[in-house]
Amino acid sequence: MIKKLLAGLMLSVVVLLAVPGMPASAVTSQATVALSTSVAPLAQQATAPPGPRIDPAETDRANAEKTKNKVVIGLIVLVLAAIVVGGRYLRRKKRKAAKS
Repeated sequence: MIKKLLAGLMLSVVVLLAVPGMPASAVTSQATVALSTSVAPLAQQATAPPGPRIDPAETDRANAEKTKNKVVIGLIVLVLAAIVVGGRYLRRKKRKAAKS
């Protein structure tokens, strides 16, 4: 009984999803034609659009600015590292003085 019910449900789903009046080969050939016509304009475009123009003066200026920023950040890192190391040194020195 259950097998017949499932078979009937599957058959009704297949019938509802099938395209009425068109064989399966006609559907695939239409899809192929539609696909080939939509790809054709892309294949005809042989030359690439021009990209951005890069000015060497702007590039040199940007590189100089980037280098300056890196130097400033490096100096800040050195100062902060010196504060941390100095603070640890002073803390250790105070601990030794308190134990004695």
